[in-house]
Amino acid sequence: MRKDAGSYPLERILDAAERATLGDPAAIDLLNDADPAVRWWGVVSCLVRGDRGPRSEDALRKALADPSWSVRVGAADAMARLGKTEEALAVLIQALGQESDWVRVHALNVLDSLGEKARPARDAIRKSRERKQEYVDRLVEHALRALGE
Repeated sequence: MRKDAGSYPLERILDAAERATLGDPAAIDLLNDADPAVRWWGVVSCLVRGDRGPRSEDALRKALADPSWSVRVGAADAMARLGKTEEALAVLIQALGQESDWVRVHALNVLDSLGEKARPARDAIRKSRERKQEYVDRLVEHALRALGE
């Protein structure tokens, strides 16, 4: 998420992590932070709390277009858990085309957790095989096997 270690706001990130994992309802406001690592913890707070209210959905929907792909994929995971699978799949499919192996792995893990609901992403999962990364390739094979291929 960050390349410049000097600009890494460790204290803010640790505070965000604590608030998110302890279920602080106000932690959803972390999604508005300037730092992507803090915004990530805002997504985690929604996952931990299983937020279903309109405020959470609106914040997560906005996070689906976050500049950070890690935040986007996390928001897609949270949206899928809220039953907003179609919106989540659109982001997860885009994530499979990103350069970052970590983003693709995260997206594949979320897709794998969706089971049959991930079927509309099958072609994108298949296409992701074009990138020859051993770990990613194993995840692709696992996801496709889980979908009956």
